[in-house]
Amino acid sequence: MMELPKKLQVANTPTPIERVGVLKDVPENIEIYIKRDDYTGVELSGNKIRKLEFIAKDALDKGESVLITCGGIQSNHCRATAALSARLGLKCHLVVSGSAPDNKGNNALDQIFGAQITYVPQKDFARYTDIMEDLKEDYAKRGQKARLIPVGASTPLGTLGYVSAFEEILDQEKALGLKFDTICTAVGSAGTYAGLWLGNLLHGAQKQIVGMNIYSRDVDYSALVNQIAGGAAEILGVPLPPSGEVVMQDYVHTGYGELSDENAAYLQAFAQEKGMILDPVYTGKAFYGLVEEIKNGNPHIFGKVLFIHTGGIFGALARKEVYL
Repeated sequence: MMELPKKLQVANTPTPIERVGVLKDVPENIEIYIKRDDYTGVELSGNKIRKLEFIAKDALDKGESVLITCGGIQSNHCRATAALSARLGLKCHLVVSGSAPDNKGNNALDQIFGAQITYVPQKDFARYTDIMEDLKEDYAKRGQKARLIPVGASTPLGTLGYVSAFEEILDQEKALGLKFDTICTAVGSAGTYAGLWLGNLLHGAQKQIVGMNIYSRDVDYSALVNQIAGGAAEILGVPLPPSGEVVMQDYVHTGYGELSDENAAYLQAFAQEKGMILDPVYTGKAFYGLVEEIKNGNPHIFGKVLFIHTGGIFGALARKEVYL
């Protein structure tokens, strides 16, 4: 395993890997397993904490006392940042898309953890970078150094959380006596995907890394993944290996956080049959997409398939009408 920068040790890792069992319309020659990154914690649950372990450690080392980040009003990343800040004794300032608190799910937890929250109407949210920069300047005038963390903590430093997770998977393969052919994850800001993709290249593991785009059709994910992974490789002091193929499937539907009636019905049935919640923003759209692509004979998905469950339970509870 390669030498990674120092990080905090706050996530409950390694997270377990479970076989899903029989799924309708999935052929017997494809086995689906789920890596339960929703088990990384309770308040800190999900994939974001793996990224924040590296970013927050760097912020502490540099004497930064405020973490400023952004996201939707039900952002898992904002909630994880708020919880981690409270645990570390840091101030957290969130810039979220919404005209006012909705006091549900992640947004309620943001408030419980004491985060300062700036609500920005959705029509103006495209300005979030400028708003965060202004906040950083305001804190500097008060003598407080702030760290700006972009959407999803998908920075080169943050994506090392999933280079580390990829190494964790390699260790688990040995312990379980199996080898995964395909690894699949939801893709929004692309940091999770980029880390798995880079880990695969650096270790020469020759796995197929498949992303389910649940965010936007306007993003050039090949360029974004190469940009994030290239920065991460630079931090590691290694050349970026010859770029592998960025495999991205479209399950955006009509937009971020939107899902079809068929997708919603699938989440309801999955919860009742498997006793597991897939959230309607990330994992629910991505896992539904994974099964659809298998049914359609996608050549990129084969053999033993590992799906990364990136969390989202609190956001799911804020939209319980999806499941009922």
